[in-house]
Amino acid sequence: MTEIWEPLSTRGNADTVLQDEPSHALAMSLREWIEVAAGNSADLSRRVLLRCGVARPDEGTADYDDAGLLAWYTPHDLLLDAVDALLDLLPTGAPSSQAIVPSVPAPARPGFLDAIAVTTAKMTFTKHRTPLQQLLDDGRSAYTIRPDGRALIRRVDRTLTDLVTTAASHAEQPDRGSAATHLRRAYVTAYALHPDPVRSYSEAIKAVEAAAHATLQPNNAKATLGTMLGQLSQQQLTVALAGKTGTEGAQTVEMMMRLLWTGQTSRHGGLHGTRDESPEEARMAVQIAAVLVDWFSTGIVR
Repeated sequence: MTEIWEPLSTRGNADTVLQDEPSHALAMSLREWIEVAAGNSADLSRRVLLRCGVARPDEGTADYDDAGLLAWYTPHDLLLDAVDALLDLLPTGAPSSQAIVPSVPAPARPGFLDAIAVTTAKMTFTKHRTPLQQLLDDGRSAYTIRPDGRALIRRVDRTLTDLVTTAASHAEQPDRGSAATHLRRAYVTAYALHPDPVRSYSEAIKAVEAAAHATLQPNNAKATLGTMLGQLSQQQLTVALAGKTGTEGAQTVEMMMRLLWTGQTSRHGGLHGTRDESPEEARMAVQIAAVLVDWFSTGIVR
């Protein structure tokens, strides 16, 4: 999470909170940013207007182009949606498939053309995003720019972000399947401008299933977290921190896996109504999944 300035009058106050809704001052600055960022492309402005459902009023806007209309006639409660939609469409200088990567990595031995390409990509990425990030920081917004630059995301403690990033990096190996992809999706959907806790929780479970598959049930093509838990009674896990009696470490791993598995309330339908996972449940699931993915991927649990 970016360190942001706090007023002297509230500095050090534990009750100081970030703002979910932009203040009037931040809203005015965001509108100015939108007009500049969208001003070079009529097509981009029209797409954001359509995404946010902002229509041109019958009167009073003849002097506004689409960028001006987007900036000054988007309702206050849709302002962050407009910023989010605009970030998705603004060029980043990087492949759109690149997940949670802030910029294009430089070649190991860049030639002259490679160096120009990397510099251009970075300039493209930061042109509008750097001033927007400054506005969000100074306005003490609860949201920041997602590391890949394509959306807003709720500010998260740097420790958690680093944990997810490290775990996903360790899981980038063939025998851990798509664990890294699922973990990143779980993180993004848990902390997005409009969180999707049901999908986030599901992706967290898939991340652990992919990371643990080669360790617990490599010969079961249809293995799930549930079948892996059933298999644990017949296997002995080796855990780096075994505990005083030699079993506490393995028991902790099993308890974390079981908590993640049984905590998913939306997995099946039944006689009674299905309850969706709450945002808090999804965020805890992401944290548990990140730890388990890292442990299985690095061989701490084997």
